[in-house]
Amino acid sequence: MGMALATGAAMAMVKATSQKFGYINFKGDWTLKPVYDTCTTFNGGKAIVKENSKWCIIDPNGNKLSDLPNADSYTQFEEGIAIYRIKNLAG
Repeated sequence: MGMALATGAAMAMVKATSQKFGYINFKGDWTLKPVYDTCTTFNGGKAIVKENSKWCIIDPNGNKLSDLPNADSYTQFEEGIAIYRIKNLAG
């Protein structure tokens, strides 16, 4: 399967041998296949993923909830807020 395991609410994000990220359940079954360039853990039913160089927010079913501005990185949601970083600036 993969490496770089980080726990989420009911799923864990995993970096697969394909170098893409996805999410597994606690049985080790893929709940969201590894198609993401990078991703955060789920918090409050939302995660931030980057796919094909585009950032967005998804729900646990993989449905896109919102597009996000281009940034170098995003943090996971904490109390409904995620921080983005562009070069040395954060917002």
